[in-house]
Amino acid sequence: MKSKSLHINHLLEINLAMIFISTSGALGRYVQLPVPVTIASRAGLAFLFLLLYCKWKKISFRIAKKDHPILFLSGIFMGVHWLTYFYALQLSSVAIGMLSMFTYPIITALLEPLILKTPFQRIHFVLGLLVLAEFICWLPTLKPAIHILWPWVLVFFRHWPMPLGILS
Repeated sequence: MKSKSLHINHLLEINLAMIFISTSGALGRYVQLPVPVTIASRAGLAFLFLLLYCKWKKISFRIAKKDHPILFLSGIFMGVHWLTYFYALQLSSVAIGMLSMFTYPIITALLEPLILKTPFQRIHFVLGLLVLAEFICWLPTLKPAIHILWPWVLVFFRHWPMPLGILS
């Protein structure tokens, strides 16, 4: 019984996270504030809610000195990501913004072997190429690419275990 309630709890958490991620597109596109103000407001609210949550759960804010540079670099990357993402939303559509937002697993799969020194897996590269091919098909300026690329994607998915060497 406990595992079922834990499963439901995890499903609720992931759905709540998806709602929060999904609203960033509409927020970036339709809020008529300058991008830095939008980002600062969003970061301030996130900080406030995280602070309240951590106080409620009695989670410590202590960070080891050796982790300060990594934390600082992560903050820089997150700030650059938010700036470029929100500027892109204002220049493009929410659909393109959301498509680009959900390509983060590609970046993670490509950077993970470099950062964590784990072996590179070919399947991650191939799946990343498939996601990029799908992304190209959605771009409005590359609609003719669908007619060229789509048959190859269908052939690949029909026989996908064999080209990837999964079954051999």
